[in-house]
Amino acid sequence: MSSITFIPTVFSGTDNTNGGSIVWANPENVAVSDDNVALATGPLFETPAILTSLTLKVSTWKYGGASIAKLIGAGDTLNSLTVSVERHANGSAVDWYVKDAICQQYYGGAYAGTNLADTVNEWDGPPDGVSVDYLWNAALPTTAQVRAADYAFGIQVTMLPLVDADILANIDLITLTIDYTEVPPLGGHQVIRMGIV
Repeated sequence: MSSITFIPTVFSGTDNTNGGSIVWANPENVAVSDDNVALATGPLFETPAILTSLTLKVSTWKYGGASIAKLIGAGDTLNSLTVSVERHANGSAVDWYVKDAICQQYYGGAYAGTNLADTVNEWDGPPDGVSVDYLWNAALPTTAQVRAADYAFGIQVTMLPLVDADILANIDLITLTIDYTEVPPLGGHQVIRMGIV
């Protein structure tokens, strides 16, 4: 088995496929863990009201400049897919929160497969560096769907802001780790692909 961790190179903070209203500012910041974050800000409210963000969608995954399709063969078998999200939430009032709403893969032209959002537990507060893994190891997309140009990941949050609190959902880094088994070509001679770790 082999494993490669990819970073996204295309970003959108305004995907309204799943509804929502709060835009993600600076979505390109999720490509590097450097404390510069993609940010969804809940406005101040006189009375509590649950708000939902638009979907932060990331795609065009690369490892060392090479795409998934370049490094994972069409005949290889996927064992698991893990999206790691380095994140935290900020607020200054009692009872505010940020929670997952959607944490889902996008393939075949739509969000599909299991939604691994934890809609119960609140995001941790600062400091930065809290990383949460979303692991798919069953009911996986096909190898062809993961190798396709439109393969993506989307994350959407709900938040409860109050009158004296701007509620901030912060994401510093998103990565995709693909665990797979290489299928040797006919004849049994295995080709070593550059860039695989």
